[in-house]
Amino acid sequence: SSASKLTHVLATASRAGYGRRRPSTVPDCEPATAEEIASLASFISSKERLLVITGAGCSTESNIPDYRSPTGAYSSGFKPMTHQDFLKTEANQRRY
Repeated sequence: SSASKLTHVLATASRAGYGRRRPSTVPDCEPATAEEIASLASFISSKERLLVITGAGCSTESNIPDYRSPTGAYSSGFKPMTHQDFLKTEANQRRY
């Protein structure tokens, strides 16, 4: 079932250490338990539609480099564009 596949993916991520590297502003905690992972997988797979809104902390917690760090995309020359600029040309839209 999709819930069991999702449980496997979430458990694998937990064992791999995702969520363990924490900035000093986030309290330290143990990785998710198998029961918590199964509960989350069941919740997600039971929804026809699900919107998850995250912030920068989710990506950095998953070891994805942040945008404005010294080695981030913004620092290396990648500059964001406004919504108006995005809509102006097809080339701008292809960039994303």
